Amino acid sequence: MNKISKILLVSVLTLSMLNPGNVLAARSNKSSGSSTTNTSYKGATTISSSTNESNKEYSSSTDGESAILVSGGESTLNSIVVGKTGNADGDNADFYGTNAGILAYNGTLNINGGTITTNGTHANAVFAYN
Repeated sequence: MNKISKILLVSVLTLSMLNPGNVLAARSNKSSGSSTTNTSYKGATTISSSTNESNKEYSSSTDGESAILVSGGESTLNSIVVGKTGNADGDNADFYGTNAGILAYNGTLNINGGTITTNGTHANAVFAYN
């Protein structure tokens, strides 16, 4: 059984994207063909084990990097502010979220209130991938 990344949005969460695109996206890694993907994930802040954070600000202006990268554990972020600028192109950003404000590709992420603002080419606000 595959572990599926989960994002739970509770309370008030403001999503603002200055360039249109996906606000929330989720994707499963179940392959429909024989091709493989070489995708690398980068985060200005990486969460790799369970944590609980409140009233923090996260940002990234680096092309192809997420402001928050969740790669494991079960975490809760309360009343956060996320800012993402920087551009990306290609399938990695669109299908795997490599330029998102928040990218959860393994584990569970609960977001309780906050603001996520993205302003970049192919910069999703929140993306979950497993």
